[in-house]
Amino acid sequence: ALVYGREILPIRPQHSILLRPLAAYSRVVSISDATTVRLPGIGVKAAAVRTVHPDIASPNLLPASPARDDQSGLRIVMLSRLSERYKNVDVVLAALSLLRETNVVSRCLIVGGGDARARYQAEVERLGLQDRVELTGPLPDAEVTQIFHSCDVGVFPSRDSTAELGFEGFGLVVHEMAAAALPVLVGDAAGAREAARPGWSLTLDPSDAYAWASALKALHD
Repeated sequence: ALVYGREILPIRPQHSILLRPLAAYSRVVSISDATTVRLPGIGVKAAAVRTVHPDIASPNLLPASPARDDQSGLRIVMLSRLSERYKNVDVVLAALSLLRETNVVSRCLIVGGGDARARYQAEVERLGLQDRVELTGPLPDAEVTQIFHSCDVGVFPSRDSTAELGFEGFGLVVHEMAAAALPVLVGDAAGAREAARPGWSLTLDPSDAYAWASALKALHD
C-alpha cells in the first residue's frame, strides 16, 4: 500500500473501517516522515513501513522569470485547493495586509478552486487587497506553468492541524515551483518541511504572519 497524507486520518467511521486492513499489509510505503509517524495510530506495524521521499531531477526545468525592475513589487503565487483550512491561505492574506502600504508585493495569484473560495474573496475585500490579490479558480496545467514562469516567488503556507483533520503528506507543489526556478516560502509543518530544500526554499512558522511579511520584504530587498 502507498500512503500519502491526510487520507490516513479516520475522518469518518466508514473511513476507519477502510483503513483497518493496512495493519495486515507486509509493506506500507509512506511519502514522508510526517505520514510515517501517524501510521502506528491506525495499527500499521513499524517493521512494515518504508518512507520514500519524492524528488525532482533538477530544480531548474524552466527558465527563470523575466527580470523585475527595482521599482516593482514581487509577483507571488500560491497553488492550492481552497476547501481545507489547513492550506492556510489566511497567513498569506494577513502578511499581505501588513505590507499593504509598501511596494513589496505588487501581485499575488492564488490558483485553485474549492468551496471556501468565496469566503477568501470576501476576506481579500475586507482587507482592501483586491488591487493586488486575485483568486483565479482552477486552471489547466499549461496556464499554471505560465503563471509560475511569470512570478518571482512561490508560497506554500500549509499548517499541521489535527483539529482540522489536515496535514501535508509531502508538498509536491513546492518542487513544482522550484522546477520553475522560483524561490519558495514554505510552512514549517508536517511533510511540507520535508519537501523544502536549502538553497531555494525557506521554512517559516505557518502561524506567524509577521514572519511571512518579513521574508517577502527580505526577498524584495
